[in-house]
Amino acid sequence: FFRHGDRAPDVLGNENFPKDPYVNLSFYPAGPAGLTN
Repeated sequence: FFRHGDRAPDVLGNENFPKDPYVNLSFYPAGPAGLTN
């Protein structure tokens, strides 16, 4: 049971918008779906 759904895009890139201007940027420092303090 998940209350609010995903909090980060899919790691494989399947959840991007077609015209997303930020699609090619790298996620720093922890990668996609990485947790921060």
